[in-house]
Amino acid sequence: MSKARIGTYAFYIIAFALIITITVVAGYFYYANYEKHFRKELEKTLSAIAELKASQISLWRKERKGDAEAVFNNPVLKSEIKDYFHDPLNSKINETFFEYLKKFKEYYGYERVCFFDKNGVEKISSGGKFPLSSAVLSRFSEAIATHEISIIDLYISEYDGKPYLGAILPLFDEGPAGEILGAMILNVDPYNVLYPFIEKWPSPTKSAETIIVRREGDYAVFLNELKFQKNTALKLKIPLTQREAPAVKAVLGETGVSEGIDYRGVKVIAETRPIKDSPWFLVTRIDLDEVYGPLRERFFIMVFFMGIILLVAALGVSILWSRRDADFYMKQLESERENAWLQDIIEKSLNEIFVFSAETLKFKYLNTGARRNLGYSMHELYGLTAYNIKPEFTEETFKAAIAPLVKKEKQVLVFETVHKRKDGSLYDVEVHLQLIERENESLFLAVINDITERKKIEKAVLKNEQQYRLLFKNMTSGFALHEIILDDNKKPCDYRFIEVNDAFETLTGARSSELIGNTVKTIMPATEDYWIETYGKVALTGEAVRFENFSAAIGKYFEILAYSPEPGKFATIFQDITERKAIEKQIRELNDSLEKKVAERTVQLESSNKELEAFAYSVSHDLRAPLRAIDGFSRFLAEDYGDKLDAEGNRLIKVVRDNTQKMDQLISDLLSLSRITRSEMSLAIIDMKKMAQLVYTEALSQLPDASYEFICGQIPEAQGDPNLIRQVWHNLISNAVKYTSKSPVKKIEIGGYRQSEELIFFVKDSGVGFNADYVNKLFGVFQRLHKSEEFEGNGVGLAIVQRIIHRHGGRVWAEGKINEGAAFYFTLPVKEN
Repeated sequence: MSKARIGTYAFYIIAFALIITITVVAGYFYYANYEKHFRKELEKTLSAIAELKASQISLWRKERKGDAEAVFNNPVLKSEIKDYFHDPLNSKINETFFEYLKKFKEYYGYERVCFFDKNGVEKISSGGKFPLSSAVLSRFSEAIATHEISIIDLYISEYDGKPYLGAILPLFDEGPAGEILGAMILNVDPYNVLYPFIEKWPSPTKSAETIIVRREGDYAVFLNELKFQKNTALKLKIPLTQREAPAVKAVLGETGVSEGIDYRGVKVIAETRPIKDSPWFLVTRIDLDEVYGPLRERFFIMVFFMGIILLVAALGVSILWSRRDADFYMKQLESERENAWLQDIIEKSLNEIFVFSAETLKFKYLNTGARRNLGYSMHELYGLTAYNIKPEFTEETFKAAIAPLVKKEKQVLVFETVHKRKDGSLYDVEVHLQLIERENESLFLAVINDITERKKIEKAVLKNEQQYRLLFKNMTSGFALHEIILDDNKKPCDYRFIEVNDAFETLTGARSSELIGNTVKTIMPATEDYWIETYGKVALTGEAVRFENFSAAIGKYFEILAYSPEPGKFATIFQDITERKAIEKQIRELNDSLEKKVAERTVQLESSNKELEAFAYSVSHDLRAPLRAIDGFSRFLAEDYGDKLDAEGNRLIKVVRDNTQKMDQLISDLLSLSRITRSEMSLAIIDMKKMAQLVYTEALSQLPDASYEFICGQIPEAQGDPNLIRQVWHNLISNAVKYTSKSPVKKIEIGGYRQSEELIFFVKDSGVGFNADYVNKLFGVFQRLHKSEEFEGNGVGLAIVQRIIHRHGGRVWAEGKINEGAAFYFTLPVKEN
């Protein structure tokens, strides 16, 4: 084996080893970088979820304390209690007080509301009677003595075994003596709101979990139900010596993301942080096995593809190796066939190939292409000479033309002429003629190219050139052809004018007689380097460029297209845009001024909206107490003095009570509208069809005797805040039921579909409809198209719908005709993830 072949094989082996090394190293660094990025994104996700949960839990605690303070300062309640104490055996007072507690419990969503006298004896309760729990009893006397609200953290009642969050509200007479009347105990069941909120996770997961804990002595106590272990709230404890547990880390003050072992003994990654204004700590955790599952899958995929790459590389090296051996043996075979191959090539060539005698000028050989083009057989051509097929030549002129070859003055003679076919037709040819000495005979070898098409093209090019010259001279855009000049370092330093048109002279003020043949720095010394650098790049790289720039040497703005027709040269086509630039400057200045004004007005509007929302919330909240006092005292007046009043007096009292209750409902609607604007949204995937069906069932439960035709078609899932979207369905479906209740045909249809990047949902009914001319009033606050005597309501429901949908980035509209039903539509944006 030769040294060359040994070297080639060694090269293949080294190349294959290098491919393996590069593939493995690249795969390692890719996986390491991906793992690092994956872990970083996971930590960001955990921190974001923890931040949302912690802020929502803190807000929930503040709302409970705010409820207690509202009750604590309620004069109506104190008046009710005082009446109760003065006459505890009065059945009417007992019934009134109990009804008040019941409404209070339902309105604020408490599990149990009860009243104890100052000695701790329960007097009246809404939600069942139980003795004071030890956790409440330990704080009862303190609250009575200090006259201050006492919030009791989560505890387990020894009477029903359930966890509660409580509040003790001492109630005392507003008189001079300030006599203690007793205390109201409020019990919140965390299973209603707190625990379900904690259990929610914003995305599908098998092991992710949110936990709240607090420290009790040397233990971390779990305050909520756990995902993988039931009946654990306030019962499961972990000693603080288990420092690897995320719950222990949290109560010991560690914050941020870390790995540990959870209550199941499973390795997890968790984010820990305290919950503001509370003794609670939040743990947001997920199993490491779930976290790194996709990472392991990515690793195996990467290994699989690396294996494929190495397999392909090995196959490639093997093929190259085999091909190298095949080439070696093929060369030997090809050298043996070369002579026969060359003969076949000449015979099949499309060019005409002639061989004729240097002495007689008669043909010796013509290939197939020559015979086919001329129309003669080989036998006919044997009797012809080379000049017989060239009508431009005679024997004498032809011999004179080929004399340089005969005299050895030239080796090859190239010229154009015309050949004549057997049928008399002519065609243009280009002849390459050379003299070959062969043994005792001299022969001419001629290779003939048919240039008929080239001649046609040359004529067309000549015509186009004439047209181009006409266009070049008369075009309104400036045009110039230049040659770039390089310095010793092969960098552009100047350029020379080769040709310019009339428009160039008009736009620049320079004369072509002064420009052509001269360089730009000679004609315009003040030319900036920018122009030379830009044009140099075009001339050297061949990449065209379009740009706008100001020429200080000329004092104008130009829009320029520069391209390279051949290496080292560039052409420019340009327009004077000085006037346009001045107009653009004026427009920019006007836009800047307008944007500034819009920004100032936007800030003012946002500030006014925030102040208006805060004012509406505050006023609505503060109006409730006097309204209820009016309603309560007017009820007492009707009950205690109704028999002493005439019919008109009783009617007036009823009017007062009806209007206070209506006002109270208006305030509730206003508060709901304010909460929708101010509350944080918690997004999740919503089964819209299931939600709509449940809301319809609830709405119809208020009308057990009514008969409706209900159609619920296909409704796609959507992403949004479940509580807010449920409110939308409730308001629209309740309206459909209400405004269809008096129609002979009661039909309600619900559906949804996707259109482009929107999900469109609708609620249609066969009710009384509305005048389409006033459709814009439908979604305004307190705007109604029907009288309250016809259909009850305050005109807030559709305003709430509009605000919720706008917060989700959607649209809402309505269609309808009087007595022909109505259709309400709303959209939500499509979110793939």
